[in-house]
This record gives sequence, C-alpha cells and structure tokens, in this order.
Amino acid sequence: IETAPANSEDSPLAQCLRSEMKQHLVQAMSVLCKREKQVLSLYYFEQLTMQEIASRLALKNSRISQIHSAALAKLRTHLESREGSQPGGGA
Repeated sequence: IETAPANSEDSPLAQCLRSEMKQHLVQAMSVLCKREKQVLSLYYFEQLTMQEIASRLALKNSRISQIHSAALAKLRTHLESREGSQPGGGA
C-alpha cells in the first residue's frame, strides 16, 4: 500500500498507455505537411490564438482555421485507421 500510486494517473498502466498514445501521435504527425505541423505546434504547444498564428504566418485567420481543421482530420483518420488495424481493435 505504501508504494501504490496515490493517483490512478500515476499507475504503471496509465503511464504505459500515455507513452503508447504519444508514440501513435508522433507517427500520425508524419502524415502532416510542414504548415499543418507548424499551426498545430503554435496552437497547442505555444498556446497562440488563431489570430496570433495568422499574424505570425502572414495568413488570414480563416486560412489558419482551415489548416488546423485539416490537420486534425488527418490525425483523426490516421489514428482511427491504426486503431482498426490493431489486434483486438475496432469492431
């Protein structure tokens, strides 16, 4: 009991699942073009707004939104197709 994690997020299973998800995400990122990676990085890691990204990249806010949406759709498609190809994954 003394060595059990206080939080279920710290359990070995949770850590393993997080690590596996990170690996899948890195692989999925390989399907994105340079601009899509850049927009996601600025939005999620540097936490810039769409307007700030648009200003930095000299694009319109609507274009940044389109790039962001396309990147997320590509990631979702890649991750879902990978999930379905895993043993025991999918329906």
